[in-house]
Amino acid sequence: MKITEFTGTNDTLLTYALATAPSPLQVSLQSGPPSIGTLTFVISCPVSVGQATVSQISFNLPVGDPKSPESTDLTETAAGLSASVSSSGIDKWLVGPGASAGSFVLKPAPGNPGVIDTQGLTVTITGIQVSPIVGTAIVKLVEVATADTNPPQVRLCSISVPKFPAGFYAGDFDASAPMIQNGGTVNLSWAGSPNAQYTLLWADHSRDVSKVNLWTSPPLTDTTTFILEVSAQEAGQTVTLRFSVTVIVANPDITAKSLTVLTTSILKGTVTADAGLNVTGAISGFGTVPVGSVIPYGGDAAGNSGALQAQGWLFCNGTAVSRSTYATLFSVVGTRHGAGDGSTTFNLPDYRGRFLRGTNNGSGRDPDIALRVPANPGGATGDSTGSVQPWATGRPQNTALTTDLQGNHTHTVDHVPNDNCSYWISGSTLARWPGISATTSVAGAHTHTIVAGGDNETRPINAYVDYLIRFQ
Repeated sequence: MKITEFTGTNDTLLTYALATAPSPLQVSLQSGPPSIGTLTFVISCPVSVGQATVSQISFNLPVGDPKSPESTDLTETAAGLSASVSSSGIDKWLVGPGASAGSFVLKPAPGNPGVIDTQGLTVTITGIQVSPIVGTAIVKLVEVATADTNPPQVRLCSISVPKFPAGFYAGDFDASAPMIQNGGTVNLSWAGSPNAQYTLLWADHSRDVSKVNLWTSPPLTDTTTFILEVSAQEAGQTVTLRFSVTVIVANPDITAKSLTVLTTSILKGTVTADAGLNVTGAISGFGTVPVGSVIPYGGDAAGNSGALQAQGWLFCNGTAVSRSTYATLFSVVGTRHGAGDGSTTFNLPDYRGRFLRGTNNGSGRDPDIALRVPANPGGATGDSTGSVQPWATGRPQNTALTTDLQGNHTHTVDHVPNDNCSYWISGSTLARWPGISATTSVAGAHTHTIVAGGDNETRPINAYVDYLIRFQ
């Protein structure tokens, strides 16, 4: 049995599909024997529901007036109609006439709970004398069922049944192979009456194939369902029928709005992200950002801590954090930046207001290793990551600081005796000297203490950033 039509609402607990014989149904001629059709309804329970307990399902065929047939009638007489049920489950079912003409009701047999699960069942209605007017009839289903302990609810479903012109045929839609390799192609073929519109639909593509009955697909990279849409017109009425076939592609490309991988996924080729890539779990492996990496951040780390933490980053502000919550980071940095409370927490690096410097590590470039102290109690000292130094000003090594010649100078002293002074004033406590002067030695070099001027610290030109550390 080939399903050729599936049109229904989403209100019902169960799903309903329809197969017709012949496929498609053909209208009866105005004279001669009527066209007899069969409807087979395939009933199943979706995985999301699991199983449903059914009180009854009624199938209502539109029966018109034989004196005034319409395009929406399936038949103009209920005479000769009969229904049967077939179930692959363990419950027994009964189907019989309903209260109105063209109506049939499906119920569980006495002593059966009426459970429908993955096994499903089929209801077949035969002996349908198809209406003589081309058009689309609507079969209405009324479902009374429940999927829980609540009382059964009434839900409605409508399925369209197209009636094509007498003698019209279409079908045998098939693919040359049910499975192909990635990048392969298939030949699609079908049969059908001329003077109709044939359209192939797949993914977001469509192709008019009215003039052919064999078509080669483009290279396929993922599993693809092809739909052959057949439309015919008569007396102003258009009827449409769809056939479908699915081609499985081995090792397919995957395109999805949402992709959930429940087990380990291995990607051996290049991965390209054309949009944002959000990763909530750990990233590991060659070429990734290792845990404990520190980066400068141009935003406000303190004001955006929640979003940064969701992306795997913490603000380097010296905070004490849990050793268990951030176990991966703790296994990398330990207590280098501080031991926290000594048992349950440890300190993050505190890089606020500090320049970062590589460890000496045998290079001989830091002459004051012994003066390096812990950033927080319990932290690293000396030549270890996490230790800190206070600021200092070093004496230039390449070009020494010098003063100008004003450092060496002389002083002139007036009226100092010298060898030309040979007389003495008797009885005086003062001596009178000639109007000449003497000079002190040039060895007057001296130092001065700077008591004003200068800045608060020694620093290069700089710009502020916040530093972040990777914790997972």
